[in-house]
Amino acid sequence: MEVKNNTQKVITKYDKKVLERKREEEKQKRNQKIFKISALIGLAAIIIGATSYFVIRHNNIYGEYITVGDNEISKVEFDYYYNSTANQFVTTYSSYLSYFNLDTTKSYADQMYSDTMTWEDYFSQGTVEVIKQTKAILVDAKSKGFQYDVSADFNSYKDSIQQAATTASVSLNAFYKTKFGIYATVSNMESIIKDYLTAGAYSSQLTEQNTPSDTEILAYYEANKDNYDSVDYRVLSVPTQDAANEMLSKVKDEATFATLCKTYAADDQKSKYETDDTSLIKGGTSSSVSPTYSSWLYDSSRAEGDKTVLADTDNGVFYVVYFINKYYDEATNATISSTIASNAVKEYIDKLTVDYTVIDKHNHLKYLSIPTETASQE
Repeated sequence: MEVKNNTQKVITKYDKKVLERKREEEKQKRNQKIFKISALIGLAAIIIGATSYFVIRHNNIYGEYITVGDNEISKVEFDYYYNSTANQFVTTYSSYLSYFNLDTTKSYADQMYSDTMTWEDYFSQGTVEVIKQTKAILVDAKSKGFQYDVSADFNSYKDSIQQAATTASVSLNAFYKTKFGIYATVSNMESIIKDYLTAGAYSSQLTEQNTPSDTEILAYYEANKDNYDSVDYRVLSVPTQDAANEMLSKVKDEATFATLCKTYAADDQKSKYETDDTSLIKGGTSSSVSPTYSSWLYDSSRAEGDKTVLADTDNGVFYVVYFINKYYDEATNATISSTIASNAVKEYIDKLTVDYTVIDKHNHLKYLSIPTETASQE
């Protein structure tokens, strides 16, 4: 008969300590694994997040901002043309900005151009037109086999920017951002500027090709004489109508007109007319002559020696005017030639841009939401 051994091992305090130590080691290993997995997951999330940020930022800067024709225009490119358009306006009309109620130190988005458009809307509208023209011109230039080495003009352009930055005591990168937009850099502006210069060069060639003949210049002049004829005349501002009429009755010729100015000029102006030529205006043009007497001077029936009194009701004065001569200065031929050529090129480019529609699926161009009849009045 087999005898069973019922003796069990006795667990000592030492054994308990060994077991506890093993359990603790296993727990630490398990926690380390969990920590490593969590760290890897966290790192992956950071990498994905950072990558997403840069992808989103890159797309916002270089991705489609608007579409013009078949061209996707990035924010960087739009900003270049926007800033160029706005800066050109400000430079051209610098003397009239206060009249326009335009403050260049404030955001254009906060200043009204009209009842419905801000100045930002106005400049954005102009920017889109410039982009249309530039893209259409580049396509036409390529199709016509236009040859142009942009390098020299681009280097000259870069040098002028570097000089401007130096003069302003700012870094080149800072100047680019101020002049062309907050995302502008020396590198990302290069292709945009080269396109702009190429389009300008092709436009110049088109202008040369449309230089009018002498016959065309003469015909244009005959149809627009008042815009190009010059006038010689004498004029005096007199405080009251009675005094003006009295002076007029005494004017017999140029000499008497000059002499009478010393008597009938306002008291604070009399000393100016001690010189007989003060009242004489030579080579006046329709754009420079006061609208108060421009129509009278340019009337086709006007003859030497004609005289009149005309009221400036806005300023409460009366003008005594004496007509001497109206004539054409042939030096103006160059101006007419330029006008005819420019009009021809504009008409040509307008035809090129007919099919260049604007798509703004991100709603960046607020002026597009203005009713057509209102926007067309701007």
